[in-house]
Amino acid sequence: MTGFASPLHSQRSIETVSPEESTAAIITTLRMYGGMPAAECERAVAKLFGHQRPRDPVRQRIRQCIDTALAHGRLSLSVDQLITPSL
Repeated sequence: MTGFASPLHSQRSIETVSPEESTAAIITTLRMYGGMPAAECERAVAKLFGHQRPRDPVRQRIRQCIDTALAHGRLSLSVDQLITPSL
């Protein structure tokens, strides 16, 4: 999957967002901003899915996707910033 569906005026339940879709949103966010700390990325991605003030289950689900993407080389850490690997 290379994209994600962002709600225009509503909030999507995090349970309806697949890990692949969350990862695509994470990568898109990092490419747009050039990198950011993990906690900031969690908040930015949650907002894409309509969560203005994400609670722990939302942040934890996004963090799991970040950790998986790091483990599989889809993301990298530079100092304390998440970044996408150079193409």
